[in-house]
Amino acid sequence: MKFAQACWYTPDYGGTFIANMTALRDWIESRDASNEVIFVFPEAAATRAWCHELQQHGRVLFCPSGYAAINRFFYRLCRDEHLDVLHLHFFDIRSTVWVKPFTHTRVFYHMHSSMPPMGTKRRVLNRIKNALCLPTVTRVLCCSQAVKDSLVAAHYPASKCAVVINRLNYKRFDAVALSDPFLQADAPQPQNNFIIFGTHFHRKGVDLALKAIEPIVDEYNIVLHIFTNTLEKTWNDVTAVMGNRPAWVQVHPTTEHIADYYRASSLLLSPSRNEGFCYANFEAMYCLCPVVKTNIPSMVYDIENEEEITFDGSIEDLREHILHFLTMPKEELDQKLHQWKQEAVNKFSIERWCEELYHHYTT
Repeated sequence: MKFAQACWYTPDYGGTFIANMTALRDWIESRDASNEVIFVFPEAAATRAWCHELQQHGRVLFCPSGYAAINRFFYRLCRDEHLDVLHLHFFDIRSTVWVKPFTHTRVFYHMHSSMPPMGTKRRVLNRIKNALCLPTVTRVLCCSQAVKDSLVAAHYPASKCAVVINRLNYKRFDAVALSDPFLQADAPQPQNNFIIFGTHFHRKGVDLALKAIEPIVDEYNIVLHIFTNTLEKTWNDVTAVMGNRPAWVQVHPTTEHIADYYRASSLLLSPSRNEGFCYANFEAMYCLCPVVKTNIPSMVYDIENEEEITFDGSIEDLREHILHFLTMPKEELDQKLHQWKQEAVNKFSIERWCEELYHHYTT
């Protein structure tokens, strides 16, 4: 069989998503010698190091921008390559409306985030788009049950939607590159380094983290490290919340060495207001970094002692959970961190994800 994974994805580093895509390709091709997986990215991805790495091990194609050009590209790709499966990530659902009527390719559309609430006008327009586009899609794959629930609420037919919970290729976190990524000559010691992801500042709840930490920052010598793809915008967002650029806040570009930062951190803060599935929580658990996360539906994992890492969305409760970990005896903390790591591996390893996707491709 011939598969294409089409991903509208162009960041500077590949991260967990590309690691997962690579694992999926390897799993599919190892299952049957006749299987081939082709990757499709926007033209801007051609300059990225992770894309060059993918090109060393298989075919990578690049699609143009603009809906008409994208539709022509996918139609011709499916027709000329005789694709059995086309799987889209981060593209608009309109991108393959020419594929289904004119080819035998099965089209899967992957939803990595929940459908946001809509006003009346947008709900009407969305129902029209669904009526036109959904007949051309074999199945909509949702990265969590919460995402599927949001789609059904937005009038996607439940029969078209299936849940394939996101999972992780943990192998990328086994190598240690940096012994102490936070080490600075002028840094006061000891220091509690917290990390948070802030490219989507409001959705990720960075403002909640800033307000929760501010009253206790001096007592516990906390430094909040924000990782982001938009450095200056994130600094501007911090300034809008705090009125200045606090000395205890540092902003960093996202990096391939994130596992080293997890290992050197006292806490990962994940106070998201909305998520499809949050890779970072399980990345941190695997690296034995404590996590504090919101109790939104897509971040409820049904793991042991989950209440200790879950706050109710308020600044006060976030602060209480932060203090809970800062004051926990080391032996007790180490025991729980190893328990959470084992649960992350047991429930969210990449092999099960590959099996579930392949099942949908072939049934």
